[in-house]
Amino acid sequence: MPGNTTITIDQLRAVFFATEDGGDASVLNTFNYAGGSSSYSFGLMQFDVFHNPAAQKFLLDNGFNQKEISKLSQSGGLSKDDLKPLNAKLQAIPQAKIDEFTNGQLQNSITKVDNFIDVLRIRNPAAAQIIADSQDLQLRIADYDNQYHINGNGTKVSPTSPIVQYLSGSRVTFHTGGATMQLAPGEIVTGNDIWEFIEKSTYNASWATDKDNKNPQSHDNRPSVDSREQRLDKALNQLGVNLPSPQRLSPPPQSNVIAPVPSTPFFSSSDVSPPGRMWHDDLGVSPPSHGEDETHGGLF
Repeated sequence: MPGNTTITIDQLRAVFFATEDGGDASVLNTFNYAGGSSSYSFGLMQFDVFHNPAAQKFLLDNGFNQKEISKLSQSGGLSKDDLKPLNAKLQAIPQAKIDEFTNGQLQNSITKVDNFIDVLRIRNPAAAQIIADSQDLQLRIADYDNQYHINGNGTKVSPTSPIVQYLSGSRVTFHTGGATMQLAPGEIVTGNDIWEFIEKSTYNASWATDKDNKNPQSHDNRPSVDSREQRLDKALNQLGVNLPSPQRLSPPPQSNVIAPVPSTPFFSSSDVSPPGRMWHDDLGVSPPSHGEDETHGGLF
């Protein structure tokens, strides 16, 4: 059991339902393509079929064959008629199996946050303890990892991951223009520090002035990142862990307030549009791999 974290699977489910799925349950039981080099994705955490071996195994264990996995592993190209039988197979999987798989992935996410704090304790013990004492920060880091990926295999965390270096107090240099970022010595870590790190990433800092940016409303731009952050803040507020005051140094009170999200709601509907997917490398290291969302249209 993790020793640094206090967040729960239910809390994490509520956060991902807001940030990954935009509060729209209808995207959970269909295969979605977000564009770029991503493949088709599904479920609460929008598991990328090509890049996620666990998702492939889950589908293979539940009625899909290798030919269908290959189709879903490509970057777009499937018509509505192509997707219809694949979506029907996905919807035929028993809910209990979907919940079991999803909960396992959510637990892995919590374990990775726990390992993140362990790594940070070596480099910046004070910052590590602040995160260990804050459900708000733990959920923000879990969401960051699910969207942008903290370097490391599986639930392991690499000490060289830029977000680790940044919260350790080291100066991080982004590729574009040689921009740098560093926490002030002795600074108390807050959720805003994580947000500023995302804001000053390579792509966010350059998209508005990039002469090759032909579509400023595409998903891989700052408006979509800002929209995701707004959804994250709303979810944290609903959970009762998002406090606007300076980050506390002692453990926050446990809250029983959980956003009203079913375990994995397959057949409900919502008028909230799902978010566009972002790239799966640590910010400031690799450029985004996803473009305009061809499944859901221009959401931002």
